[in-house]
Amino acid sequence: EYNIAKHIDAGAPVIAIYPEEGTGARFDATGIIKNGPNLENAKLFMDFVTTKEAYEIVLNTKSRRTVHPEVPAPGALPPLNEIPLMKYDAVKAAEMREELSLKVSDLIQ
Repeated sequence: EYNIAKHIDAGAPVIAIYPEEGTGARFDATGIIKNGPNLENAKLFMDFVTTKEAYEIVLNTKSRRTVHPEVPAPGALPPLNEIPLMKYDAVKAAEMREELSLKVSDLIQ
């Protein structure tokens, strides 16, 4: 989605269109490694990276949608709650991963 957002922000005569049947949504994640080094620094980093300021940096430097409720969608993109999303079952997807990977490998060989 950020591919189109950066063009909209640059003034290109394009718009984002989402399938009525729904589209996928993927969010990046950040966390602290259990028993990892520098726990206090990791906590400080997490405290910062989840602030409105940090999400605004992501928006302004990458034209990426964020999950912070006070940071708007980039450019002329609609708010996430206005986009039809497909239901995604992470457990089922994990169970099917190997089978689907083999099918894709067979198709591209």
